[in-house]
Amino acid sequence: MSRSLDRNLWEILRRKVLPTTAIREIDRRAIEDYSMNSLVLMENAAVNCVQWIRSRYLTRPKTVVLCGRGNNGGDGIAIARHLRSYGWPCDCFVMGKIEDLSPDARSNASILARPESGLHLLEPAEYGNALPLIASAELIVDAMLGTGAQGDPRPPMASWIDAANNCSASKIAIDIPSGVNADTGQVGASYFTTQATLTFVALKPAMALPALATLFGDIEVLPIGIPEKLILELTRE
Repeated sequence: MSRSLDRNLWEILRRKVLPTTAIREIDRRAIEDYSMNSLVLMENAAVNCVQWIRSRYLTRPKTVVLCGRGNNGGDGIAIARHLRSYGWPCDCFVMGKIEDLSPDARSNASILARPESGLHLLEPAEYGNALPLIASAELIVDAMLGTGAQGDPRPPMASWIDAANNCSASKIAIDIPSGVNADTGQVGASYFTTQATLTFVALKPAMALPALATLFGDIEVLPIGIPEKLILELTRE
């Protein structure tokens, strides 16, 4: 590979279409073979999402971040932390108490958890508490279900999706809109309708299907700090 092409490795990778199993394998190799910490990957994802958001919303709209219990939710919690550090009015709703979250999501929740942080860790009976702020939001960030999710979003998560879809806020999905299968594009009974999808490492198969373009809005593939040597291996495949 020529030196000039080496400088564009990321541009090559971000145009690739990789199934979710391949993306998980890339994450595994970055962690196990290259000694990257999974929290560093999550932090890089969040920082790059926030850079993209700040470049397009210059007035700091009233923002609500909706988070599930897994690592997609961890991305959302980290995004909320960074937005608030820039002075954005941002509330972050999480479907579960801190002990219910994946290890990396739990770590990010622990960083943000203080009374004035805008973080709301909710029991199922409290999920309705998010609905008034969803209805009044100017920007909604979907970090509820990641690329590994299958099937219909279950109640009461569906109520958050429906409330977001029914309000006039701008909407951004993180990695994949909740309720959309990243590999097939199949949608659930409820799915998040978005103007933009910020996904990581490479395009997912459903994103490359022209007939499904409206599901994702503007698609931006963002880096998460995958080591150059691993990117080189991937771009040679």
